[in-house]
Amino acid sequence: MYVGNLPRECSEKDLLDLFSTPERQVAKVSIVTDHKTGRSRGFAFLELASEEDAAAAIEAAQEVQLHGRTLKVGRAFNARMGERTSGPDRSESFRPRGGGNRRGRR
Repeated sequence: MYVGNLPRECSEKDLLDLFSTPERQVAKVSIVTDHKTGRSRGFAFLELASEEDAAAAIEAAQEVQLHGRTLKVGRAFNARMGERTSGPDRSESFRPRGGGNRRGRR
């Protein structure tokens, strides 16, 4: 599951406390950091025990605030599998459209 709009001071413990419940345990939290500065890039990925747990966490976290910022929560894209990693509805699958850097193409 994807969590965006994170404040810079957010820690993995903050996310564990926010998303873990007695019925739903977070298996892994990965806050994405800048490789040069080591600072948070403002988003993270969470792994939950099941797709049902992830869907419930996404539903429960709409309009949730952390350190004064409203979080953006949704399904995460699994690049290796080419599909979203959580939730029962696969109709929203992401398809890369190409583009990007065109230098060197002649």
